[in-house]
Amino acid sequence: MAGKGASAESFDLSLSRDELVALNNSLAYVCHAIALPEFSTVIGVERADALKLLRRLGARLSDPTAR
Repeated sequence: MAGKGASAESFDLSLSRDELVALNNSLAYVCHAIALPEFSTVIGVERADALKLLRRLGARLSDPTAR
């Protein structure tokens, strides 16, 4: 996932379960509870890309072996 003008670089990141839950919950809040007409400008990615990442985080939380 790359924001506007960003490259499609990939980064490895190690998070504890609590950190992953915090990231998941924050992203869920941003995606579902905040109405931003300029979502991509404020957040840095399109809403659809943020939702895609949210689904990936949720899958990882549901199944720790998921990739």
